[in-house]
Amino acid sequence: MRCKKNIRNLILLTMMVSLPILSKPSVVNADSIEDEFSSVINKYDLKDVVVEPGVYLTKGETLDLSQYPNWELSDNETIEINSNGIARAVNEGTVFLSQRIGEKVYIVEIYVPSEISTVNLESRGAKSRGYYKVFIDAGHGGTDPGALGYGYRESDLNLQVAKKVESKLKSKGIDVKMSRNSDIFYSLSERAEMANDYGADAFVSIHQNSAEAKSANGIETYYNRKKEEDRPLSNDIQKQVISQTGANNRGVKNAEFTVLVKSKMISALVECGFITNELEVKKLSDSSYQDKLATGIANGIEEYLKSNVIIEESQITATGKVVNADSLNVRKGPSISFDIIGKLSGGDKVKVIGESNGWYKIEYNGTYGYVSGSYIELDSTEPDQDNKINFTDVSQDYWAYSQIQDFVKKGYIEGYGDNTFRPKEPIKRNEFVKIFNKVFGLTNKSGIVFDDTKDNWAKDEIDIAVTNGVAQGIGANKFEPEEYITREAAVKMLANYMKIEDKNHDKIKRFPDYNEISDWARDAFEGNFENGYIKGTDEGKLAPKNNITRAEVVTLLSRVTN
Repeated sequence: MRCKKNIRNLILLTMMVSLPILSKPSVVNADSIEDEFSSVINKYDLKDVVVEPGVYLTKGETLDLSQYPNWELSDNETIEINSNGIARAVNEGTVFLSQRIGEKVYIVEIYVPSEISTVNLESRGAKSRGYYKVFIDAGHGGTDPGALGYGYRESDLNLQVAKKVESKLKSKGIDVKMSRNSDIFYSLSERAEMANDYGADAFVSIHQNSAEAKSANGIETYYNRKKEEDRPLSNDIQKQVISQTGANNRGVKNAEFTVLVKSKMISALVECGFITNELEVKKLSDSSYQDKLATGIANGIEEYLKSNVIIEESQITATGKVVNADSLNVRKGPSISFDIIGKLSGGDKVKVIGESNGWYKIEYNGTYGYVSGSYIELDSTEPDQDNKINFTDVSQDYWAYSQIQDFVKKGYIEGYGDNTFRPKEPIKRNEFVKIFNKVFGLTNKSGIVFDDTKDNWAKDEIDIAVTNGVAQGIGANKFEPEEYITREAAVKMLANYMKIEDKNHDKIKRFPDYNEISDWARDAFEGNFENGYIKGTDEGKLAPKNNITRAEVVTLLSRVTN
């Protein structure tokens, strides 16, 4: 995001020694970060505003703002600026700088942590699970629109692309968490903390660029200048997204954006194009072009993960032999990017002790190696094992084991490519209706399309569910397909189809959280409870607002069909 003399480069920044503070700019007070931001942005005409990605400073660090020294601060407790335009971080917290420069008002969030975060690089190595985890941050949102251009808000475009990236990563068997699924405000530090709590292998923030030069165009990807080990992720994303879109390649750059500094995993920030370029923003707002962007970002993330992050494979014990190849490379890790440590010949016997992303871990020359599963024929399994689906995270004593086995065998639900089922993972509204349609054999549709489903992978499944009276939209012609479904919404859909609503709430009134059930769901809850389809939690509650999990969905629908 740039003005005539490149505001971003001015802000991203040359660190200097502290200088004495001589004066303080005007101040705006607010009670929370969002209120603080709102109090700043409300002073200006929104069409003039450009919100920058934000900067991370530690206490005592300074920032040279002398080229444009007259910044207004939302508080004067976090940083101080002297008469020469040198800013110094003096206390922990978040402060917003704002100033009109040329035709635009630039707003910059500066975050000062209470302590310097340290990153355990060893934790970025092998993972004690059989799948990758990626955190996708849709930049800006809510009261923070980001940059604006030709009727478009950066925050909206960011979310549209981010949701497509999420869908593509999940189709690759990669676990994904989003910073937001709707138009909502989160501070920069909150986004990074979400990713840290999630324990992601990679963090990717999605943005749109801006500049006063309306001819500026192209894609660029940033990494943290203090974490050179983060550069390969940015390199892979930039390479893949340029390959998919054919856009102008502005290269890989470094910066100290808050989300890159505060995230404890490998991180990158992608500027997908310029919202201030009339021709480019037409592409950025086009669903098919967004799909190309998302494909490039997802492919880049996958390429990085498979080349740099080893996940703990599924534990199996089997024997087999090399087939369909005269010579087979044995590699150090489960992808072709890992070094070759030896070779096998066609027909050679192998002992397999693990599986990861289609690669077998084998015993080899007194150690271990990895070979492509495409060239290994496993020996036959024992007869009593033939019909068992052995998910690594669903043991035979798991409370929903038999129901999960049954539903997977019938094709109602699938596991993941890493041989996990992830029974405790919440399920989205579009995923739920797809399973529901399969279980009850629903196929009739009438062409119903909501504003937010026309580009969704489950458009037809949603049409079927609505046509058959299972589901309905959520105001303003929306379905919210990518939102997680709650327990009360799931039982409502089942009650709609089964016609089992009950207005006598004598059973559910016994639960301490009865009053937490939405009015529209109480009859449905009673009907489901009366029929034994839904039960209380281990804590003796109905938990209506909790997201229903994959295991709970399977057991709920199993009780109806069995």
